[in-house]
Amino acid sequence: PVQACRDGFLLHADGQVIPYREITKSAQVGGRIAMKSELARAGNYVTKGQLLFEIDPSDYELDVRRLQESVKQAGSSVEELDIEEANTKELVDLAEQQLELQRAELARFQGLRQKNAASTSQYERARQSELQSLNSLQSLKNQLSLIGTRRTRLLQQKESAITSLDLAMLNLERTKI
Repeated sequence: PVQACRDGFLLHADGQVIPYREITKSAQVGGRIAMKSELARAGNYVTKGQLLFEIDPSDYELDVRRLQESVKQAGSSVEELDIEEANTKELVDLAEQQLELQRAELARFQGLRQKNAASTSQYERARQSELQSLNSLQSLKNQLSLIGTRRTRLLQQKESAITSLDLAMLNLERTKI
């Protein structure tokens, strides 16, 4: 007769155990294996978050540091450009004042020339000084307008460096499987 068994029983058999699920995991970054856990062997059960392998992170850490410095340099370049822009604006103001003085002097020589109190050469020198001041002012204004273009380029370089840094940090995280 069949009877209920509450204690369990042992069953002896020959054969091969096949796991319920076997997962193949591969690295997303290349490098030398620095550490292999005992859990990474066939037949072991693992849970999410357990460290199985670690790829040598040295190259990836260096890449992260290099890109962090690149981001800092790009930020410093933008700050430097801000200072240059402020200095150029001050120079533009000074050049405008210089031009006003040269124009006043030119007007004075023109009035003196009409009264025959100044020579033509004095008037021409005053005119030449005015043109030099105008040329200097225009050069500074051109330089000031180029600063905006340089700022855009430097900000793009900084964003590119930040993006590269994000990728390098992601690759560094990928050294742990």
